[in-house]
Order: sequence, then structure tokens, then C-alpha cells
Amino acid sequence: MAFAILRTKKLKSAPSIRGAGGHNARTRQTPNADPQKKNVVLVDGGNDLYGTVMKKIRSAEIKRKIRKDAVLAQEVFLSASPEYFRHEDPGQAGKWDKEKMKAWEKASMAWLQENFGENMIDCQLHLDESTPHMHAIVVPLVKDIKKDVMRLSAKEVFSKLSLREMQTSYAQATADIGLQRGIPGSKAKHTDIQKFYKMVEDTTRATVPKIDPPGRMLREQTRQEYADGINEFLAKEWEPVLAKANFFVSAKKQKIEYQATAAALSEENLRLQDELELATEAARDVPLDLVLEKAGLDPNPKDREQWLGGGHQINVTGQKWFAHNRGQDGGGAIDLVMHLNQYNFHQAVAWLGQKIDIDAAGQAIRAQAQTMAERFKDIDLKFTPPDPAPEHLPALKKWLQETRGLDPALTDSLIDHGSIYATEYKGDVNAVFLARNSKGINGAEEVKGLSGDFSGMTTGSNRKAGAFCIGNHLSKRAVFVKSALDALAYGQLHPDRDCYIISTAGATTKPCFVDELVENGWALTVAYDNDEIGRAFAEKFKENYPHATVEFPEKKNWNDDLIAAIGRPYLDLSPESDGPSM
Repeated sequence: MAFAILRTKKLKSAPSIRGAGGHNARTRQTPNADPQKKNVVLVDGGNDLYGTVMKKIRSAEIKRKIRKDAVLAQEVFLSASPEYFRHEDPGQAGKWDKEKMKAWEKASMAWLQENFGENMIDCQLHLDESTPHMHAIVVPLVKDIKKDVMRLSAKEVFSKLSLREMQTSYAQATADIGLQRGIPGSKAKHTDIQKFYKMVEDTTRATVPKIDPPGRMLREQTRQEYADGINEFLAKEWEPVLAKANFFVSAKKQKIEYQATAAALSEENLRLQDELELATEAARDVPLDLVLEKAGLDPNPKDREQWLGGGHQINVTGQKWFAHNRGQDGGGAIDLVMHLNQYNFHQAVAWLGQKIDIDAAGQAIRAQAQTMAERFKDIDLKFTPPDPAPEHLPALKKWLQETRGLDPALTDSLIDHGSIYATEYKGDVNAVFLARNSKGINGAEEVKGLSGDFSGMTTGSNRKAGAFCIGNHLSKRAVFVKSALDALAYGQLHPDRDCYIISTAGATTKPCFVDELVENGWALTVAYDNDEIGRAFAEKFKENYPHATVEFPEKKNWNDDLIAAIGRPYLDLSPESDGPSM
């Protein structure tokens, strides 16, 4: 039973690429290589492999700036287990069946060309080591179909899922020549398996050689006694050797049995994984209202989009949710269950499977969607800003300038231009901060209650449709903060900084504008709240954009820092109040 072998290695720097090139082309000393045997250049990457890689990247005309820690190339190693190349004696290093080797070379090269095409810039067939193998160098370029541009993304080309699919497709491509796939998800190490195979392959059961009586002796009894004595001596001397040899014979039989069992388990594992993927896709579409109901939360009678209970305050818009108590948001039923119960991914899917009839929920939501679509087909569902309440402007100005300590000249200017205004909802006065997209079009609005802890987005708003921003939009430096108030406070605290301050309306790892800014070479700073949630989201933000810098306020948020800096206490200036409460 011979296996197809595929491994990959990331190459992130000039030294690592040149090192791989030197090893593969044998321009560097390789102790375990036989200098009398010649390797075969299948695709010539030239004398300077790093230069070839960079030339390939430049030819793609990538618009986005390449990160310093980006994977520039990936080395793909292909081979087969020794018993394929030398079935008679797998342990005989450096020997192989030429016809089998040629068949493997042809199948492997066809697979590489089909999967990587022109992105494979170098490929060497090594025949000077114990077993034939290939080293291919691939530049992980992918095309963004929506934007019609090329991107460098090893994360996509060589993701965990892609690597799993590659293992399967390479085994399928070499199945006709007698190779098969290893066990998906196996934790075994290749080197350990190879050493084990080498020890046990083609071992035959060892026995003690028997000594026949000599042809002539003085009498019959003496001849037999002589043979018995010799055999008894040999049995004692060979006992430890026999025990070890027979152990390996038994191990070989067990290996064959384990391989058959593993193949069956592998098929079962793939079937279960497919079932999990189907269940996961179905679980994502479960209505969030149903999830919240099953989790024990109740709808807020004053706000039909808000659910309360168990210390949670969650707003739902379609399949998107926002948790006010933690400043956290997400999309889909699985993310919501992970948030509510502090579950991991698989626990969340299991919870949904136990609590909710996913198939029935899917049928119900499809039927409900059709009914709702028919009933409201004539209703315009586009974002509509709430009506201004100019009678509350005095209270809004007092709250901004006295309670929040913001610069009167700046806030008055923003109010005059309509970027901030007051509105009333169910008797409560709110401050509304206009969120515009990159073309200056209003696509969303951020809301903060003048009394209480309410904050969020107006109905119909989408955080991806725009953001509240202040500062120099030509500065090439963006600072992302959690709220419009923090944006104003940050700008007031750092008047000497030439930057464009963008509110994300709640901590997020992928805010509005960020990809566009990165493509245009902007420097990024994430400056979320100085608390557990803010630090966690800042860390995830930096994972997505490694070149970004991180900055935290001294206190919880930038508005708190501003209050501390100007020495102004918090005042009770809610609309119902007659004045400040000291």
C-alpha cells in the first residue's frame, strides 16, 4: 500500500527563498545527496530565485501594498512512499523502478501545472537522494474577480481547507499509478512512519536453523544426542534475536490491519465532516429572534429590535446583531450563540442542533420571507435618516460642550453643517452623528442617547455604508476609534497630529473604508477603548492589518481622557434636568 506525499513550506523573505533555491538547484552543499546522480530541471527559475519571485509579483501589478510579513512564495514538495518506487525492497535507498518513477513524474507534473499554472516559477526533480521527489516554487497570486485586480494571498491559495483539497486531488491524480491518500486529519509524523515502514517492510518470520545429525557416528544414540545438544545451544543464543524479529513480523501484520481500519475510518471521517458542513450552513440561517428566544431573552417592549435578559442587551437587524453591554457585533446564528454562551464554534453548532429544528426553521424562514416579500413589495427599504428635532438643540449643545467637554467652536460648526443634530425617539433625546461614505454620501448614522447608556446606529443604517469622520482626509494616516464622541475627543487631545479620525460605531476588526485606505497606502492606527473588549478587538484588527499601530487611552475611552485633561466633571444635563447637578 503506497501513499502520495504532499507537503508545503512558506517562504517569506529573500534569505528563505534563496536558501530553497540553493538547495533545490544544488548550488549549496547537500550532505545526503549523491553527486554522481543528476537531477532534472522541469521548470527553470533561474540563478536568482528571489529575483524571479519578485519579478512575477511585479508583473501582476498588485495595487495593494504588500505586507512586510507576507508569504512571497510557497514551496510544494511531492513524492511517494518508498514501497511505490521499490516494491521488492523499500529499504534499499537510492534504488527505484524507472518505469514507475517516470509514471509518477508525469502524473505529478500534470497535477502541478493544472493547479498552479504560470504561478509555478521553478520545479526540480531530485534523483540524487534516497527516494525521487519534486520541489516546486509557487507564487500565490489570486485574482479578485469583483475588483478585477490581482492579489498576493497565500492565505487563500494554501489555506487549511485548500491544503486538504490538494492532498485529496493529488492522490486522485496519482491513483492510476497505484498511490492513495493518507488519512485526512492524521496527527502522525511522516518521518516516524517512514522509519517504521523501513523496519517492517518485507520481513519474513525468523526461525532457528535446525542441525541434522551427522552422516556417520559410532552409534545411532550418539548422533541424535549430538544434534539435540547443538540445537539446544542455538535456541538459547538466538532467543533475543528471534523475539525482536518476530515482533517486527507481527507489527507488519498489524500495520496492514491498521491501514485497512484507517481507510474505513477515513471515509467515515469525511462523511461526518460533510454532514457538519451541511449542518453549519443550515445553522447560519436560523433567524436570530428564534435563537434569542431559545436562549431565554425577551424582546424589549419599547424597542422591537432589541432583546434583553441574562445581562445581555442585543439589537437585531436581519441576520446582524450588536451587543451593547460588550460593544460587540457579529452576523449569523452561530456567532450569536458563541457570544451568548461563550461557546466555541463546534459547541455553538451543537447547541443550535439541540435547541432548534434547523430544517423546520429553514422551511419556516423561507415561507415567511416569501410572505413578507409579497406583503411589503411596494415599501422602500432604503436608509432614511430620522427627523431632526431642532427644539432639542440647546440640550444637545450643553451635553456635547459641558457634559462631554468638547470644543464649542468645533461642535457648533458640525451642528451648523448638519453633521450632528438632535432627534427624539419615544420621549428620549438622542445625538445623531452623520456617517458618510468615501464619496461624501450619507449612508448611515450613529446615535448616542443624551441620558443613559444607549448607543448604536439608526434604523436601516449599515456600518459598512459610511462612518463619522473628522480631520484631514488627505493626510494618508487613519485613526480608528470606537465612537463619534471618541473621534471628537481624540482630535481635541491631539491637535498637532495630521490624521483622519474615523468612528467605527462599535469595535470591529474590519471597519468601513479600511481596505480602500490600505490599497491607497495609508498608515493605520487602531485606538479602541482601554478595556477587555477594546484590547481584544485591537489585537484582531492588527492580525488583519499587521502594519497597523495600536494606541489606547489612559482611561477607558478618549472622551474620559478629555474630561480628565480639562478637569471638567460629568454634569447631569439630560433634557429633564433644570441644570447641572454637582
